[in-house]
Amino acid sequence: MIGIHDATPDTTPTGHGGIAFKRGDQERKRNILELYSKGLRQADIARKFEVSPQAVSDVIKKAKQEQAAQAGKEKSWYQRIADEKIEDCIAAAHREIPVWSTKLAEAVQVRDITPEELSSHTYTHTLISSESAEDRKRIVKNGRRWLRTRFTHSPGNSHHGFVIFPAPHYSDGSQADGSDSNARWPRLLDQRDYQKLLKSIFQTVQGPNGDTSAGDKKRRQVKMLQVAELAKTRHKEANEKLNRFADHTHNVQKTKAREKVLETADDKDVVDKAIDSMLKNYSRIAEVSLPGLP
Repeated sequence: MIGIHDATPDTTPTGHGGIAFKRGDQERKRNILELYSKGLRQADIARKFEVSPQAVSDVIKKAKQEQAAQAGKEKSWYQRIADEKIEDCIAAAHREIPVWSTKLAEAVQVRDITPEELSSHTYTHTLISSESAEDRKRIVKNGRRWLRTRFTHSPGNSHHGFVIFPAPHYSDGSQADGSDSNARWPRLLDQRDYQKLLKSIFQTVQGPNGDTSAGDKKRRQVKMLQVAELAKTRHKEANEKLNRFADHTHNVQKTKAREKVLETADDKDVVDKAIDSMLKNYSRIAEVSLPGLP
């Protein structure tokens, strides 16, 4: 806690419910720092003691400098920013406990992304294995610049804070990883067995009486691990059922069992390609996220 120990009180009533302190009064500094440590805003402290906000700011700044000097070194810039934000949060919590939720109301209509928004949010500097070292360096540099522009407050930037990393394409337009899972994935999750894995997405994180939980029926999510395990299990069970028939058997049940094997194999292929695509995208994201190039 920020504090000053050499106090010499000298106060006079103001007649307005506050206290006026003489310039340089140590008791004033002590009270300012005490209220500030409890989370009061600087403007509220200034009104209480009928001093200027700048005077309050100067007291707090000087106390922080003295505290940092006692610790042996000044805090890093990012630590100072974090401290300031935490203090703002504490001050807000003392005033009011809001109800925060990402749950969409039933009346909210979720529209499709427009072609312009899709284009603006789609990464266009994807690497494939055929570039030369010089071209690769240039593409990575351009990619980092592209990301920096969208994730900072650049003039005219209307980005929504996410980036779509598409699968790389060859010059003939075909996908370099051979993945078409984006088109096949919705059909997979529409199946009854996979529908059971989908859970309500986003929950109320804070309520008036503490943490609460509320599902959002409009949006659902699924864990990739569960999908992969289900796809593997269904394919294994289909194979085991087909293998119960003798080789010379030819009937409707065996035909249906063989069709089930092919169906579950296709489902498993969708999941495998989706995971492979995620891993490749992770590599591409890591490539442009590493420091080194301006």
